[in-house]
Amino acid sequence: MRSAGSIFDGWTGTAAAVPPVDVTPRTDRGRIVLVDRPGSVQSMLYAGHDGPRRAIDDYVPMTTMALSLGGMFSSRLMYRLREDKGYTYGAYGGYDCRRHGGVFVARAAVHTEVTAPALADMVAELRLMHDEGLAEDELDLARRYRAGIFPINFAGSPAVAGGLSDLVVHGFADDHFDRLREQIPGSHRRRGSTRPRRPGCVPDDLVSVVVGDASVVADGLREIGLGPVEVVTDEA
Repeated sequence: MRSAGSIFDGWTGTAAAVPPVDVTPRTDRGRIVLVDRPGSVQSMLYAGHDGPRRAIDDYVPMTTMALSLGGMFSSRLMYRLREDKGYTYGAYGGYDCRRHGGVFVARAAVHTEVTAPALADMVAELRLMHDEGLAEDELDLARRYRAGIFPINFAGSPAVAGGLSDLVVHGFADDHFDRLREQIPGSHRRRGSTRPRRPGCVPDDLVSVVVGDASVVADGLREIGLGPVEVVTDEA
């Protein structure tokens, strides 16, 4: 097998200038964007806000919290929206942290008739996590789950290549993943609290996007108190 160096040896050219990345936080807060899909029998719900870049000190505790919120089958979002309320087959949430910034997003597909209460319950779980953090048993379960699946994340050559690219993109040391795994069993919050030191899930900053039948769900969304509702149609 030829190395990458031998494959690309002799290539020449000038790299294009990369424009600076704008990661200025939004100033619009607390609103719902309703994308009209007439006749839809389901609504797709998204609730999210700006998130941190990947290279932060709190990455492990923050993302361990996200597992308990919406990254495992036993997560809070899954329990409340699927098991307790029967709104959906699955509800999820977590972070996408990139080099210069990221996002936090919670999502679920629900029956049209429960669009508004499902979104209200989703946001209520996000607010509860922000206000009270995790119980110790939830945190312990998330730690053990994350430690258990950690090796699986690198099963196969594509996963290994992805991990190697992370080292380059984010400027991590070669032993980054070894040190990351060592942090998982002891991941916790300052002074024993399970709330993150940095801004994590921030309910007041949420912008919700709903894709569904506006003629059926718009009024209900206006009544749940998550901000003004902007309806987007094909004609917009």
